[in-house]
Amino acid sequence: MLVLLTHDLFFGSKVSGTAQALGLPVASAGSLDRLREVLTETRITAVLLDLAAGIAPADVAALVPTGSGVTRLGFGAHVDTAALQAARDAGFELVIPACARPASPMENACCSPSWGSPPRSCAPSMRKAT
Repeated sequence: MLVLLTHDLFFGSKVSGTAQALGLPVASAGSLDRLREVLTETRITAVLLDLAAGIAPADVAALVPTGSGVTRLGFGAHVDTAALQAARDAGFELVIPACARPASPMENACCSPSWGSPPRSCAPSMRKAT
């Protein structure tokens, strides 16, 4: 199960729809208290934190530590370098900068320079030089 930490209904809907299409169950959690509840109720495989949700990545990492078997993903605006760095500093396994006008949340993963060439919808600052 994927746990999504966000207050953004549109982003949550896109992620939930994509995950469900892939056969992955999703639970929404808008707070650390709800994340604690979900952790006691079911086995989760990943936590996706919207870095604009006002929840500190370090607090999520304290509940879901490295080595727990749960992948921690941080997703945030490519211009919010402090939030992206906070997720990296907290030990998140994957930190994904949001692209300018992506076709889907999953497309954002392609914007990470380590994942190869990003799609044309990515912000120019996220593209590799060719």
